[in-house]
Amino acid sequence: MITLNISQKNNNLFSLIMLISILGYFMFKTSYRYLGDVFQALLYLGTLGALYLHKVNIFKCRIVQLFLLSIFLQTISWYNLHLLDPTYPNELSLTWLGYLFIFFTVALWLKGNQKKINATMLAFVFGTILTCLLHSKNIHADYLKVISGIRTDYHFMNANHSAALLATSLVIVTYMTSKLASNIKYMGLLFLLSAIIVFLLMGTQSRSAYVALVIPFTILVYYSSKNTKKNLAFTISIVLLAIGSFIYSSMPRVSSEAEVFQKKYEQNVEVNNEKLRPITAKPKLSLAQKSAEFNQEPELVEHFSLRENIVKKLDHVSDNIPYTPVGYRFHFWIDTVKQSLYNPILGLGNNANKYILEHSDHKKIYKKKKFKHLHNSYMEIVASYGLLGIVLVGYL
Repeated sequence: MITLNISQKNNNLFSLIMLISILGYFMFKTSYRYLGDVFQALLYLGTLGALYLHKVNIFKCRIVQLFLLSIFLQTISWYNLHLLDPTYPNELSLTWLGYLFIFFTVALWLKGNQKKINATMLAFVFGTILTCLLHSKNIHADYLKVISGIRTDYHFMNANHSAALLATSLVIVTYMTSKLASNIKYMGLLFLLSAIIVFLLMGTQSRSAYVALVIPFTILVYYSSKNTKKNLAFTISIVLLAIGSFIYSSMPRVSSEAEVFQKKYEQNVEVNNEKLRPITAKPKLSLAQKSAEFNQEPELVEHFSLRENIVKKLDHVSDNIPYTPVGYRFHFWIDTVKQSLYNPILGLGNNANKYILEHSDHKKIYKKKKFKHLHNSYMEIVASYGLLGIVLVGYL
C-alpha cells in the first residue's frame, strides 16, 4: 500500500488540486475530451511528482507490478497477430488495459474519504449527463425521438456506449440513495438525477444495459432495507422507474426482434436440413458396376483434430443463425470463439476486433453494416488478450 506523507503546510493545497483534477477528469473525460485530458495530465503529473519527491519505491506496489504485466501482455498479444499475419496493418496501442489503472491514482488521493468518494461518483454522473447533452447535435430532436420510441445514441460513439455510461450512473445514484442519510433534500436531488438518467437511458433502448442493472439493483434494494424506510422507498422508486422505462422503450424492440430471429432461424434450420437429407432410394447398378465398386480401393477417412471439429460444429450452428440484430451478436461471438481456439492464452492484441471481423465468413455483411466491435466486452478481452487478459481484469 502506497501512502504519501506530505507536510501539513502543503497538504491541503496539493490535495485540493488533486481532488479538482479527479473531479474534472470524471466530469469531462467523455463530455468534453480536451478538458478531460488536461485534468488527466494534471492527475498523472501530480501523482508522479509526489511519488518522486517522497522517494516511494513504486515497483514494490502490487498494482504497479500488474500495470507492468499489462504492458507486457498487450505487447505480446499484439506481436501474436504480427506472427499470424505479417502483412496485416497492426499498430500497437497500450490504452485498452492501461485505462483500468487510472483508478490506482484516484484511490491514492481519495484515501478512502467517503465525502471525496461521493463527490467523485457524482462528478461521473454529471459527466455522463453532460456527455449526452454536449454530444447531441440537436437535443430537442433527440428528446422527440425518446418520447416517440425511436432509438438515439446522442451522437456519442453508439447507443450501447451511451447506455453503458448511463447504466453505471444509475447504479451510482441508486447506491447513494440506499446508503446516505435519509435527508429529504439529498434524496430529492438524487431522485431528480435518476429520473434524468432513466429518461436518457430510455432513448438508447439498450437491452444489455437493462440486463446489467438486475444484479446491482437486487443487491441495493436488499441493503437499503437495512437502513431507513426512506432509503428503501427511494431505492425501490428508482428501480420501478427503470423497470417502467424498459417496458416502455425496450420491451417492444426485444419482442419484435426475438420474434423475427426465431422465425428466420427456424426457416434456416429447415432449409439446411433439407440440403442434408439423405437419398433413400439408390439407383440400380449393372453387374459390371457392382463388381467395379466392390474391387475399388477404400477411400481414406479424413480425421480432424478436436479444435477442427469444434470449428466445424460452430460453422454448422452459424449457418442457421439469421442476419438480425440478435443474430449478428451470435455471429460475432462464434467468430471470436473460433479465432480464440487458435490463440486461447494471449489473444491477438488491440486490433483483434478488426481482424476477426475482416476475416470472418460473414465479412461482407459486416462491412456493409459497418460493424467495428464484437458487442461483448468479455469476448473482446478474450479476442484481444486471451485467457490471461480475463484473469488480469478479474484480479483487478
